[in-house]
Amino acid sequence: MKDWRGWITYAGNAFHEGGDLIAQVKAYRRRYGVYPEAVLGDPIYGTRANRRYLKQQGIRFAGKPLGRPRKVTEANREELKRLKAQRRAEYLQRIPIEGKFGQGKNGYDLNYIRAKRSDTSYAWINSIFLVMNLQILLRIFFALLKKAVVAICWKLLQVAERLMNGYRRVLCTCGVPVGGLNQSDCAILTC
Repeated sequence: MKDWRGWITYAGNAFHEGGDLIAQVKAYRRRYGVYPEAVLGDPIYGTRANRRYLKQQGIRFAGKPLGRPRKVTEANREELKRLKAQRRAEYLQRIPIEGKFGQGKNGYDLNYIRAKRSDTSYAWINSIFLVMNLQILLRIFFALLKKAVVAICWKLLQVAERLMNGYRRVLCTCGVPVGGLNQSDCAILTC
């Protein structure tokens, strides 16, 4: 997921997808021309082979480090605290991603796809993500439309106020009493 858009770059069998991380990183590079700064993924993607590949490419894996936790000393206390806060912040970035999958599963039956062929499943999954992205675009469009309507109405109110003030001035100068104004408020002139 990038910005507000979600997409699928792989739809295959529903087995251990931890070996697909390298292909996903390469697909990201083909799409954007650069490698990602960090990979935010489920712990299943944190295999030694995946971590080795990410390290070779200069990409940080945003998960718990393998092995025993480092011992806290006075010398490394601040660094460990910073790393823990960074992992927490990156974990919080995954919430919209998991939410997008939850929306697809609960709202669009993403987990009930029963296609027999993998290309049909792929088309079905991409169609669901297309609809979810179109829903977001519609929300943005209507929010912008609402802002535009409010701006136009505001301008019309300002124009109407100017017209009413001009109308009052004309009526006052012709000696016609105007609601809310006394005759003494108007400079009475004959038309």
